[in-house]
Amino acid sequence: RWLEANGGEDAIIDWYPYAHPQLGPLELGGLNGMYTWRNPPHALMGEEAEKNTPYTLALADMLPRLTLHELSATPLGDGRYRLRLVVENSGFLSTQTSGQGQKRNAARPVRVELSLPEGAALVTGKARTELGHLQGRSNKLAVTALRASSPTDNRAWSEWVVQGKTGDEIGVTVLSDRAGTIRRFAVLGAGE
Repeated sequence: RWLEANGGEDAIIDWYPYAHPQLGPLELGGLNGMYTWRNPPHALMGEEAEKNTPYTLALADMLPRLTLHELSATPLGDGRYRLRLVVENSGFLSTQTSGQGQKRNAARPVRVELSLPEGAALVTGKARTELGHLQGRSNKLAVTALRASSPTDNRAWSEWVVQGKTGDEIGVTVLSDRAGTIRRFAVLGAGE
């Protein structure tokens, strides 16, 4: 009765004949699942969307978010540079989003990929490195002023030694299945 009063035209599909290739002739129709079970009827859609939108936006705001904390190239002499990268998850949830996600390996760890220009070479480190998963703010105290330090399990770092020329651009890509991607260039000798 409620559906008849509130469902509108789209809630119920009139019965019609259908020739099924295996079952033969039959009729299709009845409740339109799209506007009865999956979504509210058209007339109520706007009202329901207004109720749910703040929750959906708040949930989206809690998702993990990769941010670049540091990317530097320090000269070591003889054309060698120490490339240092520090990334953090500034979101509320961890990069695997939940404990169940971690148990089921639903998301790969945060990864870093370097791309070197022609003539540059890695002296130490690998061009592809896993940083692991990064925690979010969900496990942090709301007020850290009372503590001497706060945990930094939301950050990860990696260092490489690169042989190259002043002005060479080292491409750095940080990838996460659920926290986004960061693409930057470290310019060798830019801060000298």
